[in-house]
Amino acid sequence: MIRRPDGSYDPRRAVIVHTDGPYVTDERGRMDDSFRDNTYGMTRLLKNARWRSYWRQARQDAGVRPEFAAELTCGGEPYWRQTMLENMMQCQGLEGYWMIRPGTKEAESWEDLIYEGWLAIKLMKEEPPKIDIGFMETHTYPDLWNDLWAMCSGYEFGT
Repeated sequence: MIRRPDGSYDPRRAVIVHTDGPYVTDERGRMDDSFRDNTYGMTRLLKNARWRSYWRQARQDAGVRPEFAAELTCGGEPYWRQTMLENMMQCQGLEGYWMIRPGTKEAESWEDLIYEGWLAIKLMKEEPPKIDIGFMETHTYPDLWNDLWAMCSGYEFGT
């Protein structure tokens, strides 16, 4: 797990190794590196233009206009509010993926949550703090893309 600045651990980031999962070690204690392929593939899906259009449509259906992404920093990086909104949507578990199925009653049931999340993020005064994982940075709130990216590039145990 990741240690917070106050020395505590964030239970949402616990790594649980199942005996039949992708992080299993062999009899010599070595892990098969193919798990990195799964992690890398998931990061590609999250940033894929086709998938991003579904998430954008879900935000529009919920009445989120304009997108925070219209406000870019001078470096061209996505505005932190947009990143936070996307993370809020993507970290709702498997049931949350119904929100990207436009025209279904399940998608409509997520619209209020998306809009309320957008309003709450809009009212925030500053970006939440980040933490270092190895050579990478991620947010203290669930940040699926950066968490996955840290796991497949530059993560060091004990950081």
